[in-house]
Amino acid sequence: MDAEGHIRITDFGLSKQNLGVHEQTHSFCGTPEYLAPEIIKGVGHGRGADWWSLGALLYEMLCGRPPHYNRDRQQMLRDLVEKPIPMKPYFSEPATSMLKALLERDTAKRIGYSERDADELKEHPFFADIDWNRIR
Repeated sequence: MDAEGHIRITDFGLSKQNLGVHEQTHSFCGTPEYLAPEIIKGVGHGRGADWWSLGALLYEMLCGRPPHYNRDRQQMLRDLVEKPIPMKPYFSEPATSMLKALLERDTAKRIGYSERDADELKEHPFFADIDWNRIR
């Protein structure tokens, strides 16, 4: 948390340096609840896997559990790859839209995939009340 109370989410424990926008890696690592389907399937993943993980974290922040949480980790991983992500009726329209954009299984359609990366997310209606210029 910075001096103005803004939270920054980072995880550099297993980061890859100099990974280009559409380059891929094949490592299998991470917390199961937040793994993108492409990591689980072992087909290669890039930066889009991080956007999926942000979606899983946001989902958990909104309803108390990550998508398809299950004590049986193997079942949870199968569900993350195969089952639709249930949107809760109490999610706002902008939240539902953002979650669907982040938790898109097709990485080429996932928000943040374009060369614009995070700027694409910042323009989403979910963040309409955020003045990004005031956040450092």
